[in-house]
Amino acid sequence: MIQQFVNGLSLGAVYALIAVGFALVFSILKFSNFSHGSVIMLSAYFGLWLSSTFKVGLLPTLLASMVVGGLIAVIIERLGFRPIRKKNGPLIYFFVSSIAISMFFQYLMTALMGGQFFMYPDFMKTSSINVGDLTIPVLNIYMLAISTVTLIVLLYLLYKTKIGIAIRAASSDLLTPNLMGINTDFIVSVTFFVSGALAGIAGVFLGLSLSVYPQLGSLVLKAFIATVIGGLGSLGGAVVGAFLLGLAETFSTAYLGGDVTPMITFTIMILFLLLKPEGIAGLLGLGKNAGTTQKA
Repeated sequence: MIQQFVNGLSLGAVYALIAVGFALVFSILKFSNFSHGSVIMLSAYFGLWLSSTFKVGLLPTLLASMVVGGLIAVIIERLGFRPIRKKNGPLIYFFVSSIAISMFFQYLMTALMGGQFFMYPDFMKTSSINVGDLTIPVLNIYMLAISTVTLIVLLYLLYKTKIGIAIRAASSDLLTPNLMGINTDFIVSVTFFVSGALAGIAGVFLGLSLSVYPQLGSLVLKAFIATVIGGLGSLGGAVVGAFLLGLAETFSTAYLGGDVTPMITFTIMILFLLLKPEGIAGLLGLGKNAGTTQKA
């Protein structure tokens, strides 16, 4: 039981990185950005190339993948979403564009890399440590620790810095800051960069724990489920929802089997949509930390 709990927390921590990045974009532009999965997948490939070619360690790989993930997300925003925003296009255009971008990069990497699964080099000198009767993979400890520290740093950025305050202001109303002389294009770009940086870390960890393949970006669905459970637009809810999702998947896989797990997670999401559409944020009073409007 405790073994599964620890594993679930480490998985939930990575899901939290994806979910918070997903929720950040939702809070600003009010649409579900499924191209976020492409950033995860491309960052995983970059981290694999960097670590395999230059034999760098885990920390340099994570830092470089953060930067690359952020830059990829900014480029996607500039080319795929900003033209729609400048023309005041309907939200459905953003959603369709995000799906198209995601599919484009998935098929591009399939054409370039084939359907092969690639493994990261072994960064860990010791694969696991024993604590009493528990056997904890070292990778899980790194995943939980680094993801938690990253989320704490993000919390400080959003609440203690000028750019973070500007992001939160833009999440409530993107037009008003523009009227006050704030460069909203810059705010949106910074939001996408932060979102992409989180995806970069998640991509490396997912590549380490699973493998690297073109469909890796489909795990962005985990972020969508977590944000629905947590409450669309709530960063705090996204974090709670991600940890609960990680725990639910780990326990259901351990005791019911992997084939049943997807059905359970989607059932939980559907139940929240039907019974508590405001999610855990509504139950716990977390509010909308970034954004209040719930749209698709």
